[in-house]
Amino acid sequence: MNAQAWQSELAVGASRSGRLLALAALTFALLALAILAFTTTNLWVALLWSGVVLMALPALYLGTRVEIDHSLFQRLASMQEIDSDPLSSLDKALAELNLSVSSNSGRPLVARIARLLKLVRRLGACVALQTVLALMAVWLR
Repeated sequence: MNAQAWQSELAVGASRSGRLLALAALTFALLALAILAFTTTNLWVALLWSGVVLMALPALYLGTRVEIDHSLFQRLASMQEIDSDPLSSLDKALAELNLSVSSNSGRPLVARIARLLKLVRRLGACVALQTVLALMAVWLR
């Protein structure tokens, strides 16, 4: 395997972890909604649980973006050699579907993987914030 194939495999692994993070964000939101619906809490605790619910919105958006990238990187990882031709074909397909701006075309594979990792880190930050908010809500209860 060449370096690009290994990089694609790492991107697939990162996107799988993004799936788990998106699931965690959704689980936190459902837990918070259940607590808000079935218990009586003071205003501060209710605001914290509402914050947990609201943080699920950007997390689910990021999870969707990571999931789209997952299938693309999985396809790239299955190719024997990744040169500029599959990437230019991918850019063309994304541009035709209005999923990419023309300034993003021609990016190397490393830049694409770096962007995916940035999305996964942002998703992790959303889940971390949900965790902190939930712990504060439990502590103030």
